[in-house]
This record gives sequence, C-alpha cells and structure tokens, in this order.
Amino acid sequence: MTKYFSFSGKATRSEFWAVNVIVLLGGWIALIGALVFSAGIALASELVGGFFVLSSFAAWLIGSLWLILAVGVRRCRDAGISPFWVIPLVLPIMFVIMTIIFGVLPSEKESVAVAE
Repeated sequence: MTKYFSFSGKATRSEFWAVNVIVLLGGWIALIGALVFSAGIALASELVGGFFVLSSFAAWLIGSLWLILAVGVRRCRDAGISPFWVIPLVLPIMFVIMTIIFGVLPSEKESVAVAE
C-alpha cells in the first residue's frame, strides 16, 4: 500500500480490501466526530451544526473518492479487466456491488517464461 493515490501498477485483493476498510472506518470516525462536535455547536445554532456535519462528510467523500478510484483502477489491471469498470464506483448502489466484485476477482495469471 505504498502508492495510495497512484493509478499506475496493480493492486492485489488484500490491498484493495485494506484501502476500502480504511476509507469506511475513516468515514465513520469523521461522521461520529462531526456529530459530537456539532452537538455542542447546535446548542447555539442548529443551522451551523447541520452545515458542519454536511461539510465534514463532503470533505471525507471528496478526499476518499480519488483513493477509491485509484485502487479500483489498479485492481482492475491486476484482475485483467478494463480499468473503465471503475466508473460505476461513483454511484452509491453500484459502489457496493462493484466493490464486492472487484474484491473477489482472482488476479490475472502471469505468463512465466521458462528458462532453458
């Protein structure tokens, strides 16, 4: 997991799942932190508290979108399918379906040159 935001190379299944779990846990931590922090702000103004929760969620979403797309493209290359299959990852329901599909696809068999 040394090239988080890079679209070049390949990503194994374990790297793909690790990145998705990290993004999911980071999202939950960001959401819980925003809700706790905004609870104190909401006493003064509910509009400010709601804005803080939505803006922190949007920041997490934008920050993790590049990471998810990059590891998805690398996983497609490792599985031997077209990297354009990551396009449905930006749709909420398709994200879940495509994540499961990318996560269970086996790696493409490398052709091994026989040394004579």
